[in-house]
Amino acid sequence: MSDSAKPFTYESLPDLSGQTAVITGCSSGVGIATAMELARKGAHVLCLARNKEKTQPVIDGIIKETGNEKVEFIPCDLLSLRSVTAAADAVAAKALPVNMLILNAGMIGAPGKMARSEDGIEVTWVVNHFSHFLLARRLLPLLERSVSLGTPARVVAVSSAAQSFAGYKEGIRFDAYDDESKYEMFNRYAETKLANILMVREMQRKVEEKLGKGVGFYANSCHPGAVNSELGDDYVWSWIRPVFSAIKSLVMITPSEGAKSSVFLAAASDVQTHNIRGQYYMDRARPPKPKDLCAAAGDEALAKRLWEWSEEVLTEKGVGV
Repeated sequence: MSDSAKPFTYESLPDLSGQTAVITGCSSGVGIATAMELARKGAHVLCLARNKEKTQPVIDGIIKETGNEKVEFIPCDLLSLRSVTAAADAVAAKALPVNMLILNAGMIGAPGKMARSEDGIEVTWVVNHFSHFLLARRLLPLLERSVSLGTPARVVAVSSAAQSFAGYKEGIRFDAYDDESKYEMFNRYAETKLANILMVREMQRKVEEKLGKGVGFYANSCHPGAVNSELGDDYVWSWIRPVFSAIKSLVMITPSEGAKSSVFLAAASDVQTHNIRGQYYMDRARPPKPKDLCAAAGDEALAKRLWEWSEEVLTEKGVGV
């Protein structure tokens, strides 16, 4: 639910006609549900995803369901910084106001040996953090322009409750992200989900420093809940997948339920009414309790260091931000 006692519903969203939402990971799960609900309220939705053959039928389904034809595909492979840069340029070329940026896509790295992207970055870090950081930095001027024109701008990073299990005392091991000998699949995932929270908090601080306190810019993060999605399916033996899928459908929430926090933070009027900025929300648009966040999530110095480090790494990889 929102800050009020009344549970959030999609029906409570305001009309979003004339606004543009950019969403990563629209080809499955929570990404589809997020795009669907924003399109249903009239938003122009730009779906950033890697595979057009997989994503276009999804888009066609959203258009058919909502009657909103302003739903488009933009190619974006989060395993490639070059592709992310091209996607940001493609968004900018449309000359649309960007009012909502939902950084939804994510992955869990492979168990055992560390895998790298084409840019030489460990895949969990590049998909869950660096590519989203790059995209957000490239689109930030468009978001700020929307604010200057009088329309609030929202950024939502889809994190995870896994951030609360980030087990390193320093929060994020900046010196170990590229060290194969220190690769631990789940801890790496937890680190990147912590990074999602820290990134939007520092983004909020920076924008307010530039445009002023109380400006119409709202950057937040959220946990979607234990969603019945494709995340992690690749690491389940093929012979057990039918059983695994059946169990998931019984104990996990639907993607539509899982999208509630993303959609709430991206479009609900309560975000402005209750001045929700730099916050982390739980599933179904519920404010967190202290136990829901690891201590490092509130570390302002760590958030600032993450931002600077991210810029340093991208510069080393030849990508300007």
